[in-house]
Amino acid sequence: MTGPISEISSDALGTLFPKWKFYVVPFAMKKNPRYRGPVAIPGGLYNVLGVSDAGERTEFSSSGNHEGVGKFLASQKVPVRNAEDGRQIWTAICHLLRQGTPNAESKMEGPNLWRLGAEVSGDDQFYYEVRTSEDGAVLSGKLQFQRAKKN
Repeated sequence: MTGPISEISSDALGTLFPKWKFYVVPFAMKKNPRYRGPVAIPGGLYNVLGVSDAGERTEFSSSGNHEGVGKFLASQKVPVRNAEDGRQIWTAICHLLRQGTPNAESKMEGPNLWRLGAEVSGDDQFYYEVRTSEDGAVLSGKLQFQRAKKN
């Protein structure tokens, strides 16, 4: 991704976080003209910056297991009470990080444990694991993967 900073427009983000605005901040990488050796410049890297009406800030990387997103969800006391909440949260995460399939399945895996956005890619299943408190508020979230079960 190259280009200027842009605001993320998303109904799901607006509903979950009405007092926040989120922006994509692309990395600008160039080869040092004095270096004569071969260079691989990664493309498509960016961060997402969130700013609240009260001046609070948060930042997420476009790569990794996205634990920072889980911490943000926890700080905002986002509830996961049912599959519809899970789908809305997963859609917001997809829009926030510009990754994933918003309509992928979200379901409860056990007491206080949700698997959001489960998708199979090749032999692996990827999902965003969310742990909640007894009242359903998000405590943590993290991208996970496991070998997909073959039928």
